[in-house]
Amino acid sequence: MIFGRSKGLVGLDIGSSSVKLVELKPLKGDQKWKLVNIAMVPLSPEVIVDGSVMDSTMVVDAITQLFTENKIKSNDVAIAVSGHSVIIKKITMAYMAAEELAESIRWEAESYIPFDIDDVNLDYQVIDEEDRGDGNMDVLLVAAKKEKVSEYVSVVQQAGKNPVVVDVDSFALQNSLTANYELSDLQITALINIGASVMNINIIQGGTSIFWRDISFGGNLYTDAIQKDLGVDFDTAEQLKQGESVEGFQFDRVIPIIKSVTNDLGVEVQKTFDFFKATTSAEKINRIMLSGGCSRILNLDDYLSERFDAPVEMLNPFQSITYNEKQFSSEDIHEIKASAAIASGLAMRSGGNKQLIHINLIAGKKAGTAPKTAKKSTGQQSELQENAILIMSVLLAFALVFTMRHFVKKELRKQQTEEATLKAEWEQLKHWEEKKETYEIQKELLNEKIKTISDLQDQRQGPVQLMEDIYNVLPESIWLKEIRQGYDRGLLAPTKSGRKVYQLPGRNLGTPREFVVTGFASSAEAITNFANKVLSMNQRYNDTVLNDIFQTGGGPQEYTFNLYFQTKKKKSAEVPPDGKAGGG
Repeated sequence: MIFGRSKGLVGLDIGSSSVKLVELKPLKGDQKWKLVNIAMVPLSPEVIVDGSVMDSTMVVDAITQLFTENKIKSNDVAIAVSGHSVIIKKITMAYMAAEELAESIRWEAESYIPFDIDDVNLDYQVIDEEDRGDGNMDVLLVAAKKEKVSEYVSVVQQAGKNPVVVDVDSFALQNSLTANYELSDLQITALINIGASVMNINIIQGGTSIFWRDISFGGNLYTDAIQKDLGVDFDTAEQLKQGESVEGFQFDRVIPIIKSVTNDLGVEVQKTFDFFKATTSAEKINRIMLSGGCSRILNLDDYLSERFDAPVEMLNPFQSITYNEKQFSSEDIHEIKASAAIASGLAMRSGGNKQLIHINLIAGKKAGTAPKTAKKSTGQQSELQENAILIMSVLLAFALVFTMRHFVKKELRKQQTEEATLKAEWEQLKHWEEKKETYEIQKELLNEKIKTISDLQDQRQGPVQLMEDIYNVLPESIWLKEIRQGYDRGLLAPTKSGRKVYQLPGRNLGTPREFVVTGFASSAEAITNFANKVLSMNQRYNDTVLNDIFQTGGGPQEYTFNLYFQTKKKKSAEVPPDGKAGGG
């Protein structure tokens, strides 16, 4: 433990793996700080899970231990919350006085907070109090679920301490950065704090936050991956994650596991940066600052620098903070600085630095209530009583105006949403209507092609039709040798053996509708069956003659045959009086 003595506001960072404490003393004149106390107590992984306190006794004991061992006199504490129960919005409102803003902010918040407004603690801060010239102003709006705030306030109170500030992790980090570094108005800095279970990303331009996001990703994922892959317990996995030597395990076995989880971390950061660029005019992150215990993971800084093409450095929450080197060694400061950024930013809330974010979600401080006024003197009370009715009437009128304004804005936003939905549906219908017209044209063209193909099939005749018909009835025992177009019966003459042959082979014989088919067969029966099947095609052929079958010798091609065809003429458009179509 590292300790010192003083009395002031104590920054207390209650994290998933440890409770960190920082106490600072503001120095006069230059708005600098001096370190008074710094300490940390580890927590078991089951004490706080996903930001929820599961074992309040262990947290109370850790807080008590920190204050007792370090002899801290102050009981006033600043704490912070984060996660999905916290909503941060930057909204633009019409420029108004502080008193009017305090009255109207609650009505305005209902439009931006996704929770019931009665279920949250609300606070706000005007980002730039000067009139920017267009009649508007930017307001930082912050809300946290009451149950979340109460959970953390309760453990502090059980430890006998007084929680006077409930901040947000991202703004505590920003305060720590602003107090320790000179920030250019043109430079965009991504402040990434990686704890045990939550990663806070706060993107800052100059000294102003312009984007925030909390992600359920932290050092526990590294530990879980090592446990799963190596089959070790939690404590062993923690040692290996931190680069410590463990008997029976070489650190080389851990490196690929760490690289895999680091890549997943990079994906989450990439999503955040992409969304930031898509919703703002920024094109590049100029610098990345890391903090949190998990920021010391092996080669994480080099990986992020290479992936996002930006310099990466560790946030030093004590860079501009003085300390007694006899009380705090540089080694101790170096060892704890990565984990102390949030606690350091919380401890700075005891000063009056106007450059810091001063959000406070404590239940007793409710946004939307008017500031209390001082008591009037006895002489003034009479005048106030006389005008009580008038004042009440004015207040009721203001309340009615604000109520109507809220109702009108809500209805207008609802109508705008419905209009946008209908417009999107109309555009989609137009898109499908255009596609339908395209499909109808394509369908028409396709039908025309199908009709053309059908017509061509119906008009087939001559050799093409003949070859298709022969193919359909040709048995495996028949081999065709030749199909020739045109013959003349007058040129067929019998030989001495009685066989009919052509007298003038090779000559164009007869009409184009006449064909001769020559082939071989293994048996005379096969030729006869084939000829009978062809003869049955009388719907297309009006003259089919099987010439004599003659034997040529042994083997599978023992018999030779000739078949003669004459196709029918295509029917003309007009049928002759005898009712018969023209033939050959």
